[in-house]
Amino acid sequence: MSEIKEFHSMDLQNQRIETIFYLTLLVSIVQFGFILWDMLTLIPGVGALVGLKAPNAITSSGLMSSLYLALLGIYAGYKEFVRWTSSEQEVPEEQVIRFKRGEFIVSFWIVLTVIALTIWQMKIIARMPNELFRTALQALGIMFGSYASKGLYTKSSKKKAEDQTLVNDNQGKIIEYIKANGSIDNETCQKVFNLDRGRAYRLLEKLEKQGVVKSEGTGKASKYTLKS
Repeated sequence: MSEIKEFHSMDLQNQRIETIFYLTLLVSIVQFGFILWDMLTLIPGVGALVGLKAPNAITSSGLMSSLYLALLGIYAGYKEFVRWTSSEQEVPEEQVIRFKRGEFIVSFWIVLTVIALTIWQMKIIARMPNELFRTALQALGIMFGSYASKGLYTKSSKKKAEDQTLVNDNQGKIIEYIKANGSIDNETCQKVFNLDRGRAYRLLEKLEKQGVVKSEGTGKASKYTLKS
C-alpha cells in the first residue's frame, strides 16, 4: 500500500514538474522572441529588409521579464524540493533528465547575451536589447543556486550512505560490547572501534534513532545501553 502511495506521489510530482516546465518554456519562447526581435531590428538594414517603416517599438517589458524569471525560479525551486524530498538516495534517471532541461533554457540566454554583447561592442548595434542582460544574469543566478542545492544534496546523500555503512559495520560489535560491559560511551566507542569523535557520535546517535540503544545522562557523561 505504501509503495502505491509512493508511486502516485512521484507521478504527481512528475506531472507538476512537467506543467511548470512547459509554462516556463512558453514564456521563455515569448520573452526570447521579443528580445531577439529587438536585437535584430537594431542592426542597420534589417528593419527595411523585414518591411519595418518606423523605428521598432516592440521590446520586452520589465513585467514580462519579471513574470518569466518568477516562473523559472518556481521551476528550479520545485525540482530541488522534489530532489530533497525524494525517498530514494539517488534521483531516478528520468527525473535527472527533467532537471537538466532548465539548464538548456539558461544556456540559450547566455548564448544570446554573448552574441548581443559581441555585436554591440563591434558597434553594429547602438544598445543592448531591452531586458536581455537582466534576464540572462538572473537566470544564471537561478541555475547556480540550483547547482549549489544539488551539491549539498549530493554531499548529504553521501554522508547518509557513509553513516549507514558505519552502522552496518559496527552495529553487531556495539551490541556485543554493551552485552559484555553493560554500556558504552563516546570515548570508549572511539578507542574500541578506532573512530574519531564525530563518527563515534553519529554511530551511537544513529543506533539510538533506530531503537537499538538508549542514552542515559547528558554531555560527556552520556552512556548508551541496549534498549529493552
